[in-house]
Amino acid sequence: ERARTNNVKLPDKFELGFDEFARTMPSTAVAALLGQELSQVQMFINILLDAKVDSITAFRRRPLPEERGASPTPTPSPGQRVATSAKPGGTPTPKLIERNVIEVTFKAAPGAARKVMNEITSSTSQFFIIRTLYVHNEKDKGPPRSRTGAPTPTPSPQASPGQSPAAALNFIVGTEHIEVSATVEMLRFTF
Repeated sequence: ERARTNNVKLPDKFELGFDEFARTMPSTAVAALLGQELSQVQMFINILLDAKVDSITAFRRRPLPEERGASPTPTPSPGQRVATSAKPGGTPTPKLIERNVIEVTFKAAPGAARKVMNEITSSTSQFFIIRTLYVHNEKDKGPPRSRTGAPTPTPSPQASPGQSPAAALNFIVGTEHIEVSATVEMLRFTF
């Protein structure tokens, strides 16, 4: 409903990344974690919708380790620190942070994309970390140099305020749209 109001095109059969749970219920053990992740994803999608991006072209949620039935101590990915450490007595301390990762691709005007990035980084209700960000302009080349080198005509002083200048302004930058792809971590503090 919110996407329709803000004229944002969503992918077909968009289930917020929880496609497998549209057909079957999750196990009871993982349902609470999935509920928390669903609220995180909804906050993220609402940021995109409120910024009025043109469309969300791809959205993928990485499954939680608990969904796959993995052990509670997953192996860290390269470059990721492990939040658990062993006490002198030999018992590990509990993890303080859980990471949920999503990957999103959307198309927007540059101003809307800036608004999305600012909202993600300054969110007070959820801690988001943008891990990777790719921005691709829909126009690969700039305007031809022959058009940009022409002198701009100055309006005549006798022109009345209601008249338009002889030549319309041709904006060179800022009228294009961009495609943004990002990998975002949504942190959940467990203390």
